[in-house]
Amino acid sequence: MAYWLAHPQASDTLEGICQWWLNPETLPSPRVEPALLWLVERGVVIAHRASDGRVRYRLACQPPSDLPP
Repeated sequence: MAYWLAHPQASDTLEGICQWWLNPETLPSPRVEPALLWLVERGVVIAHRASDGRVRYRLACQPPSDLPP
């Protein structure tokens, strides 16, 4: 979430988020994907399937206020 809070217009695929936003050695994609899905379910992040078939994630305009800090 720190990257999105600093760059609220950013969007990327799971692979891109793991490679460029996070350290893949300490936070591998099998741990990131469930976290992204959890954020999507709560309306914090929007998942969009692009014309190339890949899902891109972006921060929702107004994340819910009931999320823990």
